[in-house]
Amino acid sequence: RIEVDDEGARYPLVVDPLLYLVREATLAAPGGTTVASSRLGDRVIVGAPGDDTAAGIDAGRARVFLRSGTAWGEEAQLEPAAARAGGNFGRAVALSAAGTRAAILGADGVVFFARSGAVWTEESTLAVVSPNDIAMSADGARFAVSHRVLEPDVYLWTGAAWTPDTISLGAGYDPGFAERIAFSPDGIRMLFGDGRMVRAWVFVRGASSWTEEAALDPTSGLPGDTVVREVALSADRAFVGLSSSTLVFLRGGVTTFTQDHPAT
Repeated sequence: RIEVDDEGARYPLVVDPLLYLVREATLAAPGGTTVASSRLGDRVIVGAPGDDTAAGIDAGRARVFLRSGTAWGEEAQLEPAAARAGGNFGRAVALSAAGTRAAILGADGVVFFARSGAVWTEESTLAVVSPNDIAMSADGARFAVSHRVLEPDVYLWTGAAWTPDTISLGAGYDPGFAERIAFSPDGIRMLFGDGRMVRAWVFVRGASSWTEEAALDPTSGLPGDTVVREVALSADRAFVGLSSSTLVFLRGGVTTFTQDHPAT
């Protein structure tokens, strides 16, 4: 129910349907710098790469929080079996839509955890070179990692291990171009953002490989926009966060993306 103070108002009365979000809780996650949420928002994972643990200084960890009713509580603290000092575990995190698989990035690569009930166990690991960002599809079956000096890698979960998926980048791509990565909700598209300048690409999964679907060239922005800071991808829109604004691209038809407007 919406209650409106109509004192002094003239009828017919028009109510602005703008809704405000109210802070629900404060999670005790000291040192947290990265966060990911399940689709329903009832489970979140927070990475704290600078946490000191029994493994040493700056070993890092990730905390999982679960909402029950209106209360939030810590469900688990995730640390890799091969934790070490300076491992910075938790520098990036990803969570499947159902909150049953987590990917956590550290200095030595990516560690995956699987949840059964309220119990999280280490599932598998991926050793990656110069990792920068990670993304996981909503169903938890596809995973991508970007590198500072290499092209991105994409993997497919086979039920027992992560196997490399084929991505065709074509000619002209510089190493390290995909510093920021996001999947679409259905997992068949990826958005890559270049952290060195204002440019981004959408790739789509075809019958046998990932291929470029669209290059997102901004037609407007703000004077301070020099690099891509973050990206997100919905079913029909691509969001490219820049230094001073966020650009929104709308997909029309099957393969065409056009800039909708800059969201400042």
